[in-house]
Formats: sequence, C-alpha cells, structure tokens
Amino acid sequence: NPNGNIILVSGACKSGKSRWAEALIKGETNVCYIATGLYDTKDKLWIDRINQHKNRRPKDWKVIECSYNLKQVINDNNINTINGFLEHNR
Repeated sequence: NPNGNIILVSGACKSGKSRWAEALIKGETNVCYIATGLYDTKDKLWIDRINQHKNRRPKDWKVIECSYNLKQVINDNNINTINGFLEHNR
C-alpha cells in the first residue's frame, strides 16, 4: 500500500480473502502477493478456482505461490518486517 505496510489477510477457505485483499491493494505498484493454499493436481474444481485467482491478479504483481513453509518463503524473499510472525514460528 502507499505506506509500505505489510497486510496479512487470514480466514477460512472460500471466505473471500483473496478478493478482499486484491480490492484493498488494487492500483498499487510494487506488490508482492503471497498466495497460499494447497495445490492438488487431482482436484479439477480446485485447480479451476486457483486459475480464476491467477487470472484476476494484475500481471505486474510479484506473486509467490506457497502451499507449505510460509516462513521460508518470507525469509527467501527478504520480507523481514513481520518479525512477530517469524519469531512465533521458529
């Protein structure tokens, strides 16, 4: 967002988190979006849903898909301003 803040959106599966987060940062530049969720290649409905999400996001966003090990993704991408998350998940 304009202030350089990190926003963590959490909630239940299929609760509208992605749409809400995407609307919140719509029009922003320099977005790093971490898309979490399990990727099951056998579940066609779930893959369709993931593809809808991918197609909805602006192409200039940096999108990182992460099914497991969010802490490692945060560390690997130098997202170091959420130290509380990192400290509590060691």
